[in-house]
Amino acid sequence: MSNSNSNSLAREYAFKFVYHLQLEKNASLVERMKSSSDPIADLDAERLAFDLSFFEEDPEHPGNTLPEDARFFAFTMINTILSGYESLKEELKPFLRGWTLERVDKTDLCVVLLGMAEIKKNSTPKNVVINEAVNLSKKYGNKDSYSFVNAVLDSYGN
Repeated sequence: MSNSNSNSLAREYAFKFVYHLQLEKNASLVERMKSSSDPIADLDAERLAFDLSFFEEDPEHPGNTLPEDARFFAFTMINTILSGYESLKEELKPFLRGWTLERVDKTDLCVVLLGMAEIKKNSTPKNVVINEAVNLSKKYGNKDSYSFVNAVLDSYGN
């Protein structure tokens, strides 16, 4: 498997995990981690439970696999998002152009936060990050998500 395909799988995994944390039942995990005596263990336990679900073969999700190098990349992105969650959201606000964080769809928010985290890491060219984020938003967002994600990340990256 090529490195770019492996990184695409890692981004998709990271997106799904962060989105999973945004769901009502998991929304408090970020808050719990802030006050936890061992936030890494809490995150690892949540990730293990998510992995069991993610990698389970079923008709709707065939071939959910993640090579070891992709796992490392995904976990790096997840940790970057969660460790800077509040500051990333604050950094995002000026680029929302008439939107508020509360109005942004959770799917779009997760894709944008993932893109911002990767742009901050400076490990991948900005245009690649944006293209990957647009692809995720086309796959998981609504019909206009990709243009929103593209505009926000393009502005953020400049």
